[in-house]
Amino acid sequence: MPATVEGTEHGDHPGVLRFDFPGYGGDKLRQVDWDEWFATFDQRRLNFIYQEERSDGSPSNFFRLENPDREDA
Repeated sequence: MPATVEGTEHGDHPGVLRFDFPGYGGDKLRQVDWDEWFATFDQRRLNFIYQEERSDGSPSNFFRLENPDREDA
């Protein structure tokens, strides 16, 4: 599910974007709807970088959202 990290909001703007994977301890996550998640993603000009599988071939849920305009990106 699309989510943000609670406590990272900026006024009425959503905070850090994440995904809430069932069974992975998303206790600090607040679920949001896809429209809000994608609007924030687009507004921040983020890239979605993900790993499909681990080196052992098992499925992975690793991802990173990166802003290419940041100096440390």
